Amino acid sequence: MNVVTVSQINEYIKRKFDSDYLLKSVAVSGEISNYVSHSSGHSYFSLKDKGGVLKAVMFKGNKAGLKFTPENGMKVVAMGSLSSYPRDGIYQLYVSKLVSDGMGDLFIAFEELKKRLGEEGLFDESLKKPLPEFPEKVGVITSETGAVLHDIKNVLSRRYPLAEIILYPAKVQGEGAAATVTDALFRLNEDGVCDVAIIARGGGSMEDLWEFNSEKLARAVRASNIPVISAVGHETDFTICDFASDLRAPTPSAAAELCAPSLDDIRMRLDSAESLLNARINSLIADKRRNMNLLEQRLRTGSAAFISKSRLTLEKYKDRLRSGINKQLFDKKTELLKAAGKVEHTNPLAILSKGYGMVLADDKAVLSAASLNVKDTVKVRMADGDFSASITEVNVYEI
Repeated sequence: MNVVTVSQINEYIKRKFDSDYLLKSVAVSGEISNYVSHSSGHSYFSLKDKGGVLKAVMFKGNKAGLKFTPENGMKVVAMGSLSSYPRDGIYQLYVSKLVSDGMGDLFIAFEELKKRLGEEGLFDESLKKPLPEFPEKVGVITSETGAVLHDIKNVLSRRYPLAEIILYPAKVQGEGAAATVTDALFRLNEDGVCDVAIIARGGGSMEDLWEFNSEKLARAVRASNIPVISAVGHETDFTICDFASDLRAPTPSAAAELCAPSLDDIRMRLDSAESLLNARINSLIADKRRNMNLLEQRLRTGSAAFISKSRLTLEKYKDRLRSGINKQLFDKKTELLKAAGKVEHTNPLAILSKGYGMVLADDKAVLSAASLNVKDTVKVRMADGDFSASITEVNVYEI
């Protein structure tokens, strides 16, 4: 047995391909998958049908005659030659001409479901729930063995380590994946501990992501009480799950960034708010100080004027009061003099000075002669003195 190198085997296989005239010119029908337009101008993609997948490449020079833009899901007929690529040890179709043969069955099914659910209103923006600003627990629905979970953990631990990640493991590719993802979402809602949910898986072909085009999954996402971020595939991949979710992220890592704020951003916002608050407080204090100074100045100026005006008013009132008091004193003095004159006029002692006398019995004025008896002793008061007298005769006159 001869020992050969890998390169020798690959070159041998290439010669076999190249020497087979049946493979020099072939037309292959299939559905485009994994289409990539390289910066060099070349296009790399696969052709697939229900039974298999064939790698293909179309160089820049051959693309000039294309009448359409190739897209994943398109059914095409690719014409060219089959050969082996020795460096990678693979065979592929070198496409010289590509014609459209209609969209693939999967693409048509995708568009029909998207249209039907859209017309039903399942994708309406008004139904989408806002994400919590500061989530405490983030539920992640994905495979427990893939790199997706690791990527999400890395991003959250760096940006927002306060959030706890709770994994709800699910199958994310192949038959039955949609059912496991839907069940995981139901469990997440029943637990009710998460603030936001992320449904995630890495990129892949349309058939790899097909389970995320499930109508049942789309309705479960829409019915979720907890906001759902869909991060299925890469930036150019779209699924029905994306349209039904509350927010679509281009990648799982981007979903981790979108579901929670950055602590650095929070610190910057707090610093900015603090600076703004301090500026407003300082401005308010300065305004109040200016107002106080102005008020003090006005008060000082106004007080002098007020005191001067008040002094004038007080003097005016004093003059009025003095005049009023003097008038009242004069009026009262006049009244008193009049009263004194009346008293003097009726003073019995004043009458005595005219020669009259006052008869007193037991120090009381005798008002009637009939009250006296013979031999009573009385006192007679004159203006300049008094004397005693004994009653010898009493005569009473009729008046």
